[in-house]
Amino acid sequence: MPPKSQRKKSAVAKQLRDGKKKGPTATMEPRTQVGSPSVEQGATVVAMASSKKTPVMRMRKPTQSKLQEPTATAIENDSESESDSAENIDEEEEEELEAIGSKGDDSDMREAILQLTDELRKVREELRDTKMCYDKVMARQDKMDKKLQKMERAMGHMNDRVEKTENDLLVWNSERNRLLEKVDMLENFSRRNNIKIVGLEEGREGDKPIEFFQRWIPDVLQMEEGVRSIEIERAHRALRPKPKDDQYPRSILIKFLRFQDKERILQAAARVAKDRKGPLIIEGNKVFFYPDISYELLKRRKKFNPVKKTLWEHGYQFTLRYPATLKIFLSGGEKRFFDDYQKAEQFVRDSLKTHQTQEQTQESEID
Repeated sequence: MPPKSQRKKSAVAKQLRDGKKKGPTATMEPRTQVGSPSVEQGATVVAMASSKKTPVMRMRKPTQSKLQEPTATAIENDSESESDSAENIDEEEEEELEAIGSKGDDSDMREAILQLTDELRKVREELRDTKMCYDKVMARQDKMDKKLQKMERAMGHMNDRVEKTENDLLVWNSERNRLLEKVDMLENFSRRNNIKIVGLEEGREGDKPIEFFQRWIPDVLQMEEGVRSIEIERAHRALRPKPKDDQYPRSILIKFLRFQDKERILQAAARVAKDRKGPLIIEGNKVFFYPDISYELLKRRKKFNPVKKTLWEHGYQFTLRYPATLKIFLSGGEKRFFDDYQKAEQFVRDSLKTHQTQEQTQESEID
């Protein structure tokens, strides 16, 4: 049995011979056959194919022209020349194929094909891995899109809830302020019959504070005979630990049976302080009489202390009405009321400047 390379060459030579027998003749003239290559061109194609170690190209059978058909004499001449040229071409082709077989090697071709197959397999695997990664990325992106939509819906609900909470908070704050004011008012109302005495020596009231203050208050405040009788329900020191000897004494809380008694005592204490042009002094201690009020109201009233001090130094008459309203008595019977301590301070400064200007004008006129 001939080797594989010889079988391959014989098969290629046979295909070339079959193709040449079936194709057009090399001696046909261009006028009788359109587009048919010459014998020399066919030989050149075979030589080029053999030199490049590529399979020999089978020549396509040309079609006859519809405009001009060959005559019978031309066909006979062409058939004779075709048989002669075919034999010459077959011999040349066999020689070329033998030269190609002697130069070529099937093992190199097989290795090239195997290498190309491995590379294609690797490319296929890489494409498969890339597609798997792409599918994973797309699946994750879809999952993230769903999460994002869910978060957007949740954010929308949250914004609605926050807006509703803010509106509710505004309402609750206004309601809270109203309730605090009401609680403070009720607390002060429960203390409407109470007074606070500050500065009295610790232990001066003894074991029976009610009897002591029923006698002591009218005597100290120099109250008239018709209003000296007062009824006290409760009297005690502030509820905190007893101070040491060098510390300030605790304040005293007294609750009267009638509101009128409390008002008379506060008016008498203001009159005594006005006559003395200063607070009441007992055994070297300054003693003050205050209405018993809540801590919140006390802070509001303390804001008027600087204005009260200025009015006191310049000889103006004033009073601090409940809950926190400053009443100033001006010349000519005029009265001014202030609920805001800042406005009161501004008014006092302007009034003092005007008064000083008037005094300077009068002095200049006298001079």
